[in-house]
Amino acid sequence: MARVKQPIGRCKKISKGHYEYMGFEIRSIGYYAPEQRVCWECVDEDGSCFGHSFTKKECMLEIDDEIKRDKYGKS
Repeated sequence: MARVKQPIGRCKKISKGHYEYMGFEIRSIGYYAPEQRVCWECVDEDGSCFGHSFTKKECMLEIDDEIKRDKYGKS
């Protein structure tokens, strides 16, 4: 059985559907009817959105990858 990748830290709840994780914001966009799931977006310090996913955990992993890319260069 493969190991599941885990986020580095924990996110802080700001309000309903709005979280902060390592200086980035994670927001719930709302229900996406074609997939029948809730969609989340990752927002950086500039306020620009750089990622979308269907779980908050996937957004956290995208932020971890973004931080890793900024720290160690493009990979």
